[in-house]
Amino acid sequence: MGSEAQDSDVRFELLGRFRVAVTGDEVAADAWPGRRAAELVQLLALADGHRLTRDQVVEALWPRLEAAAGAANLRKAAHHARQALASPDAVVLRGGQVALFPSRSVETDAGRFEARSDAALAGGDAAACAAAASAYGGDLLPEALYEEWTQAPRGRLRSRHVELLRRSGQWDRLVEVEPTDEPAYRELMRRELEAGSRPDAIRWYGRLRTALRRELGILPSEETEAIYDECVAGLGITEPAFVGRQLELARATALLRTAQSGKPSALVVRGPAGIGKSALCREVARVAQAEGWTVVAVAATEAGGPYGPIASVVEQLVARDRGLLDAVGSRRRSVLAELTSLAAPAPPLESPLTRHQMIGAFRSLLLAAGDGAAVVLVADDAHLADEATIDLLHHLGSASGTPLLAVLSFRPEPAPGLLTQGVSRLTRSGKAVEIDLGPLDRKDAAALVVAGAPTPRTAEVVDRIVDLAQGNPFLTLELAHSAVAGVPALVPTARDAIASRFVDLGEGTVAMLRRLALAGDDLDPGSVGALAGASEAEASALLDTALHAGVLVVSGAHYRFRHVLVRQALVEQLPPHQRLAVHRDTARRLAGTDASPELIARHWLDGGRPEEAVAWLLAAARQALRLGAFADALVHLRPVLEHEPDLGEALCLRAEALDAVGDSGAPAAYAAAARVVGEPATHELRAKQALAQIKLGDPTGALQVLHGVEPTTVDGRLAH
Repeated sequence: MGSEAQDSDVRFELLGRFRVAVTGDEVAADAWPGRRAAELVQLLALADGHRLTRDQVVEALWPRLEAAAGAANLRKAAHHARQALASPDAVVLRGGQVALFPSRSVETDAGRFEARSDAALAGGDAAACAAAASAYGGDLLPEALYEEWTQAPRGRLRSRHVELLRRSGQWDRLVEVEPTDEPAYRELMRRELEAGSRPDAIRWYGRLRTALRRELGILPSEETEAIYDECVAGLGITEPAFVGRQLELARATALLRTAQSGKPSALVVRGPAGIGKSALCREVARVAQAEGWTVVAVAATEAGGPYGPIASVVEQLVARDRGLLDAVGSRRRSVLAELTSLAAPAPPLESPLTRHQMIGAFRSLLLAAGDGAAVVLVADDAHLADEATIDLLHHLGSASGTPLLAVLSFRPEPAPGLLTQGVSRLTRSGKAVEIDLGPLDRKDAAALVVAGAPTPRTAEVVDRIVDLAQGNPFLTLELAHSAVAGVPALVPTARDAIASRFVDLGEGTVAMLRRLALAGDDLDPGSVGALAGASEAEASALLDTALHAGVLVVSGAHYRFRHVLVRQALVEQLPPHQRLAVHRDTARRLAGTDASPELIARHWLDGGRPEEAVAWLLAAARQALRLGAFADALVHLRPVLEHEPDLGEALCLRAEALDAVGDSGAPAAYAAAARVVGEPATHELRAKQALAQIKLGDPTGALQVLHGVEPTTVDGRLAH
C-alpha cells in the first residue's frame, strides 16, 4: 500500500486495482466471500463521508429488485464484508444509513488524488500538476468497469488526470491515456518538428489518424493537417517534367472530349515498370481538370483487403465533403459504411452485402462528387488490386450513358486474369481505349535527361544515359540524377544507378531497408520500427536517411518506396534463404499490428509456412464474404484447401462463395463440406445444397438431397 496514508486506520486503493489494509494488515483477495460484498465496500469508500442511505445502496447495487429483496441482499453483503475485513464495525447498518468503518479513520487513494489535483489545478504550476498526475494509479476500479455506480466518479477522476497531464505538458502520457486527444498530438508533432525529426512527427500523425478513424470515424482537423503538410513538405514524389508521349496524350485528350457522351468509358494504360504510366495518368488528370472533369485518383497496394482502393476513394471524397453521404441516400450510405468507418453512422444493412449494391453505392458517390460534372477515376497500379475492386472498375468502365471515365493503369506481366480478360471485353465492345507505352525515342529520352539532371550534362554523358536506359523514363531519370552516370566502371548498367543510392547508407541501414522492401510497398509509420527490426530511435534515423536518399517518399499518411524498381533492387539483394526468414519474421511482426489478414497470410506463404497462413486466410475469406467479395474469398481459400483439403470451415466458406456467384459447383461444394463437418451441421449444409440445386434448375436432385435432413439453425431451416 502507499506510504502517504500510514496514519489512517483503514486504507483503500481504488485506482488501477482494489486493495484494503486494516491497521496495516492487507486483506487477502480471496477473503471476500462474494463480489457484492466487495462492491458494497467500494461503493461506500467512494461516497462522501463513506456513508450512504440504505435506499441509495440498494438502488446502486440491486436496481432491479424490490425494496425488501434489495434490503435482504444488503444485509447479506454487509455480513460478508465484515467477515472479509475481520471487523464487526466494517459495515454498519443503522437508522436507514450504511456506513463504512464509522468509528475509524478511512482514507482512499482516489480521495488523496482528487485533493492533490484540485490544489495543483487551482495553482496552475506545471511541476505541481506533474506531481499530482503521478499519484493517479490507473482508472477507478477496472474490475467493475461496467457498473453504473462507478461511471461518474471514474469519468471525473480520469478527466482530472487528463487535465493534469495537459497542464504539465506530458503529451506522450496524455495520448496513451486519451488516444483521440488531437491537441496533444499537435503538440507532439510540433515538438518533433522543432527537434528536426520529421519521421517522428509523421509517426504521431499516423497514430492520431488511426485512432480517430477507429474510435470516432473522423479524420484529423484542418489545423492538424496544416502541421502535417509542414512535416511532409518536400518528402513526396517529385514529379518530373512531362516529356514526350504526345501521341498518347492526344489520344487520351480526344477520349476525354468524346467520353462525356458515354462512350467509350474506360482508358487503359499498360506498360512495364518505369515506362511512365503514372506520369501519363497524372498528365491525363491535369487535362481532364482543365476540360471541366472532376478527378479522383487512387493507387492500389499489396496491403489492401477487399475493395481496398475503393475504400480509399470513398475516404478521399468524404474527407472533402461529408454532404456526399446525404446525397447518396441512407441505403447506399450503409453500404459505404461497410467499407470505412468514415461513412458512419449509417443504418445497418437489412441483408447480406452484394457486389451490385457496392457498385451502385460507389457509382452514386462518384456522380454526387461530380455535382453534375463528368468524373474521371484514375486507378494506378491496378494489377495490385483485389478481385472485387477489379470487378467494380470493369463495371464502371462498361456503363453506358454516364459521364464517368475509368482510367486503369497496370503492368501486364503480373496482372491477374480477371483484369486482362475484363479489359479485353471492354475493348471488344468499344468501351475502352488502350494505350500500350513503349520506350521513349532517343530525342525524347535526351530531352528528359536535360529536364531531370540536377546539373548540365555533356552530350557524351547524355548519349550514354540514353543508351543505358533504353527508353525507360524512370531509369533515364535515375541515371540523370547519378553523379557517376558517365563513368562506365561505376555504373555499367541502368539498374546500377538505382543501387548507387544505397552505397553511402551503411550496411545496417540497407539491411533494414531490405526488410522493409520485402514487407510491402505501403508502410505505416507506426510499424516501420517493428518491420525493420529496429528501436523507435533507429526507425526514426532510418526514415530520415531513406527520405534524404530518395529511397522512400511520403504518400498520404504512409511511406512508400519511391518506385517499384527501387524496392525490387533492395529485395534482389537478399538471397532466397534470407527472404524466407524475413517473410516469416515479417508475418510475426505484422500480426501485432492492424495489417490486413491477407497480407500476413501472404508473408507466411512466401516464407514457406502454409500451416501458419491458414488462420489468416480464413479470416481474410470471412471478411471478403461479408463484403460480397466472393471471388476474393475463393482466392484466399484455394491455398487453405491445398494444404488442408478436409478443413471443414474452409469447405463451408468455399461453398457459400460459389453459391453466392451462382457457380454450378456450389452443390458439390456443399456436399463436400457436409461429408466432413459431422452432425448436426451436415443437415444445414445439405439443406443449403438442395437450395443451390433448385437455383440451378435441379428440383428433383434437391428433393433427393433433402431426404432425412432436419436442420436446426435459422439459415438451415430457411434453406430447407
